[in-house]
Amino acid sequence: DVLVAAAGWPEQIVHIDRRDEIVQAARRYRLADIHAFVARLADTATQLRENVNPQLALENALLHLPGAA
Repeated sequence: DVLVAAAGWPEQIVHIDRRDEIVQAARRYRLADIHAFVARLADTATQLRENVNPQLALENALLHLPGAA
């Protein structure tokens, strides 16, 4: 939803009960950073299916959370 809002389509947000929070989050981050994080989550899901250590996979994903440095 944050990616959708950042891309300029807030009417496509799925979780409409959290629309204000989602739009605020979309303003806080660059579109490229949001996209990269969503791609990282997809990679993490693939790793989990391939039986990677769940804790390590999730920690790695969270280290790449936009604004987490």
